Amino acid sequence: MVASVDILIGGEVLATTTFPNALTAFTGLVIPDGVGLLEITARATDLGGNAATDVVVVDVIPDPLTTVIGIVTDANGTALEGATATVFGDFTVQTDAGGAFQIDGVPTVRGDIVVGATGIVNGEPAFGSSDPFPPVPGGVTDVGQITIEEKRAIALVNSDSLSLSVKSVLVATGLFEADDISIIDTLLSTPTLDDLSEFRAVLVWTNNKPQNPDLLGNVLADYVDQGGGVVLATYAFSQPWRVGGRMMDITAGMSPFAVSNARFRTSGTLDLANSDTNHPVLSGVNSASYFVNSNYTNPALTQGASLIAQDTGGNRLIAVNATDSVVGVSIFPGFGLVGDAGLIYANALRFVGVGPVIEGSISGSVVEVGGGTPVVGAVVTAKDFGTGEAAGTAVTDDDGNYAIGGLQSGDYEVEANAADQGFVPQCFQDDDRCQAPTPVAVIFGVNTRNIDFFLLVGGGIAGRVTDEISGAP
Repeated sequence: MVASVDILIGGEVLATTTFPNALTAFTGLVIPDGVGLLEITARATDLGGNAATDVVVVDVIPDPLTTVIGIVTDANGTALEGATATVFGDFTVQTDAGGAFQIDGVPTVRGDIVVGATGIVNGEPAFGSSDPFPPVPGGVTDVGQITIEEKRAIALVNSDSLSLSVKSVLVATGLFEADDISIIDTLLSTPTLDDLSEFRAVLVWTNNKPQNPDLLGNVLADYVDQGGGVVLATYAFSQPWRVGGRMMDITAGMSPFAVSNARFRTSGTLDLANSDTNHPVLSGVNSASYFVNSNYTNPALTQGASLIAQDTGGNRLIAVNATDSVVGVSIFPGFGLVGDAGLIYANALRFVGVGPVIEGSISGSVVEVGGGTPVVGAVVTAKDFGTGEAAGTAVTDDDGNYAIGGLQSGDYEVEANAADQGFVPQCFQDDDRCQAPTPVAVIFGVNTRNIDFFLLVGGGIAGRVTDEISGAP
């Protein structure tokens, strides 16, 4: 009986599959120009360690590639400048002033073109994707209009009985509300791409074998391709409870960790001294102990992945793929997540949920005190609370609402000014002309809401100034 199959090119293992899964596709191979024939070796190994090989030779046909175009708008049809459009997780551009984008050099051999788009709408991260379109070889593939909308929800995708406790831990971090979190079971069924598309990010872990590990991995990879974020956790990297499919293909650029048969007990403690504490996934993390048993692995990094953290035994704990769309955490999320381990997962979900952009935002309204009439055209400014340097401004709309995006994590002094309309300037929660402003905290990927202002109409003083002796003006 076959236990595993390796695919080799030039003597190098490109991909591996284990029984009972059949390897159907692999990606990531770059063929040099001028190569017309390619020799591929399949090496099968049985349960006794005996190996046999077979070789096939295939013609190499250059991909004519395609140019992908489209436009990104909000739900009202307004074109969005500076939105991000991504194909296959590898090809990314920003939209122009008219919301249009053009992505050159996109492969045609990877199937239908689906463009994922992200941006900021009303101060909130917004997401959307195009319909699938067959690529036009050597030509232009127009995916049309992509509407992006705010998505705050995340999903816990798991084959476990501890999902409610994981949800409670995430809510306790303060980064999520209970209504933001849905639970999707994979023991008896596999979610579809449509099931996942409503979520900005998903946390995936196993404590039993999923119903269909390879189909689950393929759906997760498709979800990433259209702009979704994934956090993979223990035991998704361990046989026999692994996730499979394209998500775990070591050359596909999806999971930062590979599946392993190795089982051993990790140290149970994060080694902050030898970890990248400046990474957003470790924001606010001061200590982390976690549940361990002998079903853990020390998963190898996949192609293009970067290590974020290790444990005190030198084992790899947290990593991210090259496109910042998938974070791997070799920590089991159940059994309470003591210390700051729960914050690691919350941070990771926020990170992949907004992509590599780590800015936050502030939003609210400006109205007249008493009557609540919107103040239109008020200028709202966020200043660094320590230096007083302006970090962002916005002007209130017809409803008196505003949103300031692009803010780094930190504390801000926020001021609303409509002096040109006769109102007294005001800082947030300070009626004394900004003598004692209240700091407004911003963290990456989060919109700090309800920073509201109630402006007073200013009075006036009139008189005449004259010369004391002559009485002349």
